Amino acid sequence: MMVQWAYSGYGFVYFDPKGRDSRELLRMLPEDRLKDVVWIEPGSSEHDKTVGLNFLEVPDCETEEERENEIENRIENLKAIFDTDEYWGINMESITESMGRAMMQSDQPFSVIDMYFTLLHAERREEFAYDVEDPYVREFCFEIARMDDETIRPLLKRIKSWVENSVIRRIISHRESTIDFRDIIDNDRIVIVRTPVENTDIKKMVTLGVMRNLWSAIQQRSYEHDTDPDPYFVLCDEFDDIASENLDIESMLARARSMRLSVTLSSQYPSQFGEDTRKAMQNNCDNLIAFSVNDVDDAQLLMKRFRDYTAEDLISTDQYQAWTKLPLEGGRYSEPVLLRTFPPYPPLRSSDAVDDIIEASLDRYGTDPLTDAEIMQNLIYSDANEAADPTKILAETMADAIRAVQIRADVREANGWVDVTAVDEELATRLENAHSDIDYADDDLPEVRNASRLIDVELQDGDVVTRLSEAGEAEVQPETGDVESAGGSDHDAVLVETERGLTERGFSVDILEQDGSEQPDAIATHPDHDVVFNIEAETTTPDRPAKVLQNLKRAHDADRIPIFVVRPGDPETEWASRVENILSVPLRERADGTEQFYNCDEVVTFGGGATAHGGVTAVRPCTSDTNRTVWRRKSGERVLSDGETEFARVPDDGPLSKDDVPAYYSHDRESGQYTVHQPGETRTYESSEEFEAEWTPIKRPFLPDVDLPDAEYSRDSYLVLILPKDGSPTLFQQGDTHELPASPDNDELWPDDPTGEHSQTPDSGEAAESAPSAGSGSSVAEGVEIEPDGDGIEAFAAMYIREADGAQVPKATLFQAYSKWTDQHDIDGTNASWFGRKLSNVIEYEDDRVRDGDDLVTVYSGIDLTTDGLQLLE
Repeated sequence: MMVQWAYSGYGFVYFDPKGRDSRELLRMLPEDRLKDVVWIEPGSSEHDKTVGLNFLEVPDCETEEERENEIENRIENLKAIFDTDEYWGINMESITESMGRAMMQSDQPFSVIDMYFTLLHAERREEFAYDVEDPYVREFCFEIARMDDETIRPLLKRIKSWVENSVIRRIISHRESTIDFRDIIDNDRIVIVRTPVENTDIKKMVTLGVMRNLWSAIQQRSYEHDTDPDPYFVLCDEFDDIASENLDIESMLARARSMRLSVTLSSQYPSQFGEDTRKAMQNNCDNLIAFSVNDVDDAQLLMKRFRDYTAEDLISTDQYQAWTKLPLEGGRYSEPVLLRTFPPYPPLRSSDAVDDIIEASLDRYGTDPLTDAEIMQNLIYSDANEAADPTKILAETMADAIRAVQIRADVREANGWVDVTAVDEELATRLENAHSDIDYADDDLPEVRNASRLIDVELQDGDVVTRLSEAGEAEVQPETGDVESAGGSDHDAVLVETERGLTERGFSVDILEQDGSEQPDAIATHPDHDVVFNIEAETTTPDRPAKVLQNLKRAHDADRIPIFVVRPGDPETEWASRVENILSVPLRERADGTEQFYNCDEVVTFGGGATAHGGVTAVRPCTSDTNRTVWRRKSGERVLSDGETEFARVPDDGPLSKDDVPAYYSHDRESGQYTVHQPGETRTYESSEEFEAEWTPIKRPFLPDVDLPDAEYSRDSYLVLILPKDGSPTLFQQGDTHELPASPDNDELWPDDPTGEHSQTPDSGEAAESAPSAGSGSSVAEGVEIEPDGDGIEAFAAMYIREADGAQVPKATLFQAYSKWTDQHDIDGTNASWFGRKLSNVIEYEDDRVRDGDDLVTVYSGIDLTTDGLQLLE
């Protein structure tokens, strides 16, 4: 459709929330329409420019009435963007209306980020109120200034999460929009909105911002034209992914046709729409085109519009065919017909040409992305900043660094003085790990120390020393959070003791506040290890194997190594052995030759579960003996049972579907009814007691081949640590314990691992002869065997790396050469995080950090690329 619109000269907006098809569309557009393309992709790092959107900017208007209408429309847009079920209330609405109206009436170019910094402090709210010219708006702004912080906090909390997100911060900080939606519709521009990000806030903010501003422009156009203007088109792909009550889709659909706006809403899962959204679509979308779907619920919902045809007719529909009704004269529609649609248009240009089109569009309609320094500099109330100030971040991170150095010097309890040089080195490590975007110079650090209320500084025997102030002691106290996943006091004690034990051994540890999101208990880095460690305090989860494996998955998904910390058991290695047994073989191997999967805490659901609209939860019949869920692998199938009675068999290589489980149920909260669907039968229960007497939920199995990024992970991809109370941490491996030394190297972290990657060094044959030796100065080896399915690091080192005293090579340069080589030989390779670790298993070098201009870069000392290796970079 979009290609046809383009050839016909019409303009349209295309929302692509998955980011899959927008680039393909650019390959198909006619050449004469490319200059009309407006590319919107917030947060992309691939382009030098970005489209700027200021949600508080009001366009030039001829009359005061028009201006007030524009302000009113933008206030509604602003409320729609801020409004969430979690935070929204009457105070938030009133504050948003008055603050937004005052800022839009002002001659100052306010943006959304200014609203946050203005609301942050009572004195700033009062100063803002004095600057408001409209006496009727000013009065309530003074009321806002007098409100206590708890009343303001819900709105602040909403905007705070945006301010602290670097992508959203750059979206809401623009003071001038670089596109005019009235110009877009008047000149038939082609707007492509691509949001392939996981953050739901970004998707909905951008969608709401574009859609509601477009709708405002469409309405304004309709008021000015006596004759019908050209139609304008909107296509929302994957509409279920961006649908929102605040989009006001019902009002838009009801009035769009009269304003010459065509709206096409596309979805693979119509049953997952909220009820209000679905009703609005059913009541106002006259033209339904239904392609084949896989889900029976979706098919039944769609085929209600096509009399005498069933869900099976839709499910069995061939590719490029669709069901619809043709509009006839007099507002009538034909009987259902099966259309043959056009196959995809052939592309007119290569994939490489797409980047040139995007860059040309951004040159016309974009601007340079804002840096954090520019955002700070442009804040109208800049001294109200408490969230994104680089100096504040420097001071807080420096306080954490002081705590770490005090732990290493065994003066933490007394808050003893420590040398600033050691603190600055720890600070550099922490900034590189957590705040690499903070730009600072070493010369700035004395001023930061002296100015911070968190830090005391003193001169002792000619040396500058530092410690934490009273405020600093409170600031650095670890916060683990109060959500359920944060654990209890035992969990917190393990984390604090782990921090101490690892910090004393050269690690930099950051205990994370648990906020309900997927994150480890803490993270750690070490200057001798080119990898980030996830720390997981396993105080309860050794009895929940799937939880241990999910923590392993979380670390491996992020290319990190998890450290599982346990208390001593009886015997001492009881819990450590339990964790290692879970990790070494991530399922139970039974005596009869079958394999039993571990169960996750969550149950099997489809479409969000039984309480979600259109969702269901899998169940099985209750048996007299047990409510257990047992999943086993047998003869290439996953078998569901309670340990004795078998309920279902599923192919081992396929995902679960509703057709695979014995039954599934939905729950209506209003009526309290439970509806259970079995093959050929549906049962209804009036209470949970009746339902639970006959059915039990099915727990989801942890499937290593599906859930883990690499089910064949090696022993050196995790660590198990035993932490005695008031004792030294010890490593546990294959039944043995080993003291964790200061500044441990790879062999000390995995001392008894004959199968680990770090021990796979050549000991005979050609490979051994070709391995580099200290000071050899040459490394080109004849006949080195390369494994296409491996990482090839040993062969790469043998052929392209030489050892030489005084040599030094940046890690990034070495990894770039390695990546070029793996591409040339079609080798799987490894990523940058693992490269350094695995390289250290086959060649000796030292990790160092050196200054390259204003940047700290990691270099490998004692090795360099050979001449042939340097040629890989050309």
